[in-house]
Amino acid sequence: MDMKAKKFLFTLIVSIIAITVSAQTGIFDKPVIVGFSGLSSAQVNVGATITLDVDVALNGATISGYTWYLDNTVIGNAKVCNYTILNTDGNKTIKIKIDSDKGSVEEEYKIITLGNTFSTEKNTASFPAGSPLDNSLFPVTIGQTFTDPVIDYTNGGLNTFYYVLKNGSTAPYTSGTTVSIPIPYLNRTFNCTVIDYSNFQSAVGANKTFFLEPGTFDVTITTEVPFSYNGLVMLGADATEKSVLRFNSSINFRTRMNTKIIWENLIIDGNNLGFNQNFITFGTESVADGLIMKNLLFRNIGNGTGNCRALFNFYEVEAARNYNVKRYFIDITVESARTSFIYDLININGADGIYFKNLDIQTTSGTAYPIAITNGTATTMGCQNVIIDGLTMPAGKNIRILRYNSRGISIPQEYRYLQLHTSWNPTSTSGYAIIATREANIATSATYAYLDAKTSSYLVRSSLSTAVNTQLTRINTLFGQAPTKAACTLPAPTIKLIGKQDGADMIIAPFAVPNLNNIPTDTVHLIATDNIRNPLEQTSMVMFKGDVSSRISINSAITDRVKLYNLDFSNDTFSTIYHATGVLYANSGALDKSAIYTENSFYNDANKSFYNCLFKDFIASPLGPLQLICVTLSGTPGICIGDPTATLNVSFGDYSNDGEVWTIKYRERNNALAPVITQTITLPNTNLKIDPAPSATTSYVLVSAESDTTTAFVSGTGIVTVYDKMSAGSHKISVITKDLPDCISECIKQSYLLTVECTNRMLTYQWYFNDKPIEGATSNSYLATRTGLYHVKVKTVCDDLFVSNTCRMSFCDEDPISDIQRGVRILPHPSIETNPSANMITYVKGWGDFVFTIKAKPGYSLDNIVVKTGIRSIDEHSVVYNRISGDSMQVTIRQVTRALLITIEGVSPVGNEVSGSQYKAWAYNGQLYFDVPEKVGVQIFTLAGALYHQRNLQEGNCTVNIEKGAYIIVFDNGIRQKVFIR
Repeated sequence: MDMKAKKFLFTLIVSIIAITVSAQTGIFDKPVIVGFSGLSSAQVNVGATITLDVDVALNGATISGYTWYLDNTVIGNAKVCNYTILNTDGNKTIKIKIDSDKGSVEEEYKIITLGNTFSTEKNTASFPAGSPLDNSLFPVTIGQTFTDPVIDYTNGGLNTFYYVLKNGSTAPYTSGTTVSIPIPYLNRTFNCTVIDYSNFQSAVGANKTFFLEPGTFDVTITTEVPFSYNGLVMLGADATEKSVLRFNSSINFRTRMNTKIIWENLIIDGNNLGFNQNFITFGTESVADGLIMKNLLFRNIGNGTGNCRALFNFYEVEAARNYNVKRYFIDITVESARTSFIYDLININGADGIYFKNLDIQTTSGTAYPIAITNGTATTMGCQNVIIDGLTMPAGKNIRILRYNSRGISIPQEYRYLQLHTSWNPTSTSGYAIIATREANIATSATYAYLDAKTSSYLVRSSLSTAVNTQLTRINTLFGQAPTKAACTLPAPTIKLIGKQDGADMIIAPFAVPNLNNIPTDTVHLIATDNIRNPLEQTSMVMFKGDVSSRISINSAITDRVKLYNLDFSNDTFSTIYHATGVLYANSGALDKSAIYTENSFYNDANKSFYNCLFKDFIASPLGPLQLICVTLSGTPGICIGDPTATLNVSFGDYSNDGEVWTIKYRERNNALAPVITQTITLPNTNLKIDPAPSATTSYVLVSAESDTTTAFVSGTGIVTVYDKMSAGSHKISVITKDLPDCISECIKQSYLLTVECTNRMLTYQWYFNDKPIEGATSNSYLATRTGLYHVKVKTVCDDLFVSNTCRMSFCDEDPISDIQRGVRILPHPSIETNPSANMITYVKGWGDFVFTIKAKPGYSLDNIVVKTGIRSIDEHSVVYNRISGDSMQVTIRQVTRALLITIEGVSPVGNEVSGSQYKAWAYNGQLYFDVPEKVGVQIFTLAGALYHQRNLQEGNCTVNIEKGAYIIVFDNGIRQKVFIR
């Protein structure tokens, strides 16, 4: 085997050494070793820990000691020996010696064969803890719970009790009498004065408890404070059927709350009426304490006008604030509300001690932030002690927090991803500091950094359109923001570096670490994970995949502060880690141990910069020290496709050694399947003839350069491009004179005309979408309608092929970018009127809802209408119909992500419904309803005439669950109606 072959023999084959037994085999009074474990694989990697053990037959002996040896060095003195492999342990032999009262026995077992990879130290006790945020130092954490309060319905014995009869009550109670009435769900009986519903409002006052019979109670508001009395308790009397408070006011209203007020087991119906500013205001000039709202359902709140702001508004003047108060809101459901689109549904506005449990927000009304924890005064302290223990909201709805000086806030774990805004102004009442979301859309904006509240780690995603160094710069900007640092303590700079999908592999792509000068002197932990939800202590490695021009760059000012975790460099061809002032390590292949242990390395025993990372192992060459030689590649003039004289030039900088033979390896740059081409040159000749001659447009890159006596680290890699030829002996000159731009964003229109301009006339074109040819797209223009990557190939009559620039076309539907507006237009229909009007373009903020109304003209019905956008996913899943009246309907298109052109179909002349009939059938919200004046039979037929269902109806109202579709309703008295179930 020649010297060169020995040099590249980096992986040795395990040799099993014959067992040598020093004890005489015929003597059985000594212990006998009958088994060995610990080196079961063919090779072991540097940095790996092996566990050595033996099985021993005692033969009556008493063992006094074990001694493990590596060659002649003692490595353990117990039966089980744990040992970490060093790079100097190759070809050494493991031995075990056992001492006993009958004598000693000794055996040799295995030669250690080093593998071809080197593992750095595993995660240690100093690994970042990854614990949830501390909301005593930072505004918010996740997952805090609280114990439900003990409710005193008697107000400490101060209250008198009333039982309120509904209109038309059949209860066995007489108004004006005092009766002992059981309340089953409270498991108690109360002595109550029975009052009629008409006397309910006039009886409301301080220190009173009202039990409302199941039913509906109309409430007329004549003051802003109809229920603002200390010690007022209002409860539905039956747990199985809530009592309804339905506001029936001709004026706008607000409801203020005072201390020790309890509402429980009620439905609050706003009757779709407007109100002035806030439906319920808690606090104001005095702090409300002891307030409890439990098992409440809110519906029909507001009428959509600008004055209908918040459902709940918590506001307290600064002088009255008390951080220790507790107000409880347990099992609260918001079924439907039409509040203003610019106000938050629940607005905690400079108030403290708010405790929510099992909050269910079903309405999509209002802003993207149904819950806002804010302050009305720019100079005051943020909210304190706001706990949300259990929360359900529609998709796309989030929580926002105004101030970094808030404390004691806890939100559910589902909202663990925090947008930390880097442009926060503490003297402003707008510009929220923190947005809590269920998903981390890391690259959507340059104005905030992402923080995982569960692990207190910042989030950076590999290879987004927003580069890693930009994402890291946002974090640095956050730490440099003086108002933020003064308001709270930011978590230490533990950064989760999330991999990206690359074929079948999850990888970390090349990235740069900027000068994180604003971050304190703490160590910056960059922890690679293959999933955003993986814990920080993930021990599986993520592959690093560099390329010839992009690797890992670390700013020289912070190289001693950055630690990298969980990266696998062992299979990467181009890996080099460097900083702005020069190369830290490099080699002709992947990062290896020899580079790590060089004198200038920032990986050393004193400053461990790599934890749980894998590198290619490198056994020192017998040829002498490695030399750092800058080797580059260049092309001689006139490199064209098929040119048999095409050559490359290898430059060695200042190095020269005439007569030295060098082996040069190079390959095509952008073809992962291309083989490495190996050729030799003898100095001073530095030219390589390209063999085989290039057959297509390509680029070549240098892979390695080595001689029989010298190995060079290729620290500089040149790139040479091979061109097409248009005629023999000439360079290709591109016929494309106006190329595609790198990217285009079109957020208003539904299409965009892509065009290239060329010099020649007799050309053929083929357009591609995401690297796949588009059928029929064979001109110099193409009308794009989908988000993705477009390019065009242009071919001349001589088969010279030109490829345009790749353009990333975006219709703003791939990311929820809230500040981009989409144009929506409704096409006209002769039988209806719409608001907004037909043909008027309405601009909708990204991922917002588009809401419009349809009103049928006289003689036409909306029963069978269908709203279409031409986009199947939207038409099937995002269109919501809400019948307002017989001839009016509200339609909501959820989460508009691109420009839309809306058509309305199915408007038909009024059919055989009986106008003014007392026998009524109608559909609403997916159910069939009946209202009949007497007992009557009914049959339900499909439009094809098949009997679907029949039943006898009792006098009054009833509901029937029925599948979606159109039906004919036939009453026994001959009255017929048509309904459409959506």
